[in-house]
Amino acid sequence: MDTKPAYHLEKNRRYNEKLKEIIKDTLPPYCRDYFIALENRTQIRTRIAYAYDLQLFFYYIQSENPLYSEYQTKDIPFEAIENLDRKDFEEYMHFLRSYEKDGRYGSNGDAALSRRLSSLRSFFTYLYDTEAISSNPVTKLHPPKKKEHPITVLEDDEVVSLLNALKTGDIWNEHERAYHSKTNRRDYALFYLLLNTGIRVSEAEGLNLDDIDFNHNEIRIIRKGGRYDILGLSESVKEALEEYINSDRSAILGESSSEKALFVSSRGKRLAVRTIQAMTEKIGKRLFPMKHITPHKMRSTFGTAFQEREGDIFLTASMLGHSDVNTTKKHYVRQDRQKVKEAFEKFKIDET
Repeated sequence: MDTKPAYHLEKNRRYNEKLKEIIKDTLPPYCRDYFIALENRTQIRTRIAYAYDLQLFFYYIQSENPLYSEYQTKDIPFEAIENLDRKDFEEYMHFLRSYEKDGRYGSNGDAALSRRLSSLRSFFTYLYDTEAISSNPVTKLHPPKKKEHPITVLEDDEVVSLLNALKTGDIWNEHERAYHSKTNRRDYALFYLLLNTGIRVSEAEGLNLDDIDFNHNEIRIIRKGGRYDILGLSESVKEALEEYINSDRSAILGESSSEKALFVSSRGKRLAVRTIQAMTEKIGKRLFPMKHITPHKMRSTFGTAFQEREGDIFLTASMLGHSDVNTTKKHYVRQDRQKVKEAFEKFKIDET
């Protein structure tokens, strides 16, 4: 197995180039040191998200403050932000609910507002800690109250329906079947892997052929933050992967291909996250129109099923690659719905 996966190195390089481009082209120079300070404690995707959020913040200043309406966002002086007070930030949060930018309308719900506020808080905390500003009013703002949503998972019969549909191709119409007949085994192996290991779709995207050790029934993945993890594979998952590799993958790539990716598109390229997402949503709408199915729901299905079977939150957290067990509790522990149903059936308020 390679010790330096070229795919991940190249992906990080592209992300870093993208971040540099955003900072250089759209953000004032005084933002650069902030992103340098973040390097050793955040992931590159987090920094890019922060950069986009700051880009929108400086657009707000440009569009709403007449003093800076003729400025480009990258040229807005530090004096425009150094004396902002709590009311200014509250008005910005109000602006984010519904706005127009570059001819497009944008909006943010409570979850998005909380994230954008978190980005802003991080930036202004850095400015305060480095004594660039004398006070930090952002810390006094409260994010919108989070709404608790029930965990959406696939039930046992839905998992069976999904896997059967992928294996037979019955989910597709005649025109689609001609195309998907070349990738049915790939799709089945991919979803079977997601459902039985709980790995993230980005982790599946990054898998190379030599990350699978069929002799020891193991798979090597790179977790968020670049950490390696070794997971065991059940015999049935191993068989699904072997069947795909020896059929669809071989037919698509041919014998002379040097492509290292485990999961490949019909064009012989690494199967991208957004392609898997689009495919999952399309399948979900066909089979489960009442549920919004995403690749992460495969992870939720695995996590909740594993926790309910094992009853060990620390083991579940380890299986999912969580460093904080509270994340596991929040997203993968649900009430026993049968017990809830029985409680409702027993409960009665008399008419008298």
